[in-house]
This record gives sequence, C-alpha cells and structure tokens, in this order.
Amino acid sequence: MLTTALALLALASTDAGAAIPNGGAIEIEVENVRSADGFVLVQLCPRTEFLEKCVIGGRVPARAGSVSIRLAAVPPGDYAAMAFHDKNGNGTLDRWLGVPREDIGFSRMPRLPFRPPRFNDADFAHGAADQKITVRLSNYFG
Repeated sequence: MLTTALALLALASTDAGAAIPNGGAIEIEVENVRSADGFVLVQLCPRTEFLEKCVIGGRVPARAGSVSIRLAAVPPGDYAAMAFHDKNGNGTLDRWLGVPREDIGFSRMPRLPFRPPRFNDADFAHGAADQKITVRLSNYFG
C-alpha cells in the first residue's frame, strides 16, 4: 500500500516546460492514459524530495493513449519521475483507504509495487544533454 506522501504528488504542479537553469531538457512520455478526462500531472524529484512536494513538474490535458511533458533546463543530477492521471481535475491524487484510486506511475517501474516505491526503484541520471524517459500509468483497482 502506498503511503500518504503519494498524495503530495498533486500539490506541486507547475506550468509544463518551466525553465530551470543549467541542464538539458527532460521529455517525459506518460503511457497508458485511459481517457481524455482531466489532466496528467508529472513531478521530477531528487532523492531528498521523492514522494514529497517536488519543485520540478508540470501538467498537461489528458488524452487517451499517451501524453508528453517537456521540462526545460533541468539541472544535472539523479531524479525519479512520478505521474498520475487527475481524471476529475481536482489537483489531488484521490485515494480509498489510503490506496490511490487514480492511475499512477513511476520512472523505471512498469508496474505498481505493493509497497511505497523507493527512490532507487525509479531513479535515473540526468546530465547536460536532453533526454526522454517513459512513465507507464497503472491502477490498483483495475
């Protein structure tokens, strides 16, 4: 079961493409978006902010299939990406008994774990060059 900290994923959305100096861009492709309802929110988190309020992020209108968010000039470092489909557009990861009801996903994790993910499960290195990563959404309720 994921912790309450995952609910904070929705609290720190910024405009997609907001520039942060000194690094390449990261394009995050979010796969398995099941409808065009609401938005897809993404956060890029260093180890110290993982599962908390991350300062790098964005949101785009949802579209069935996949959507992409480009985060410009991301400082080099190790990050983990988190995304969720905010179907009702309320800016919050909706939960039932602590379990996310909306589709969520993490970088390098094709399926959701039955425990809160660890940074090392989802991390990737980012340098000065542009790069593209993928996050696949899934849901505990099918």
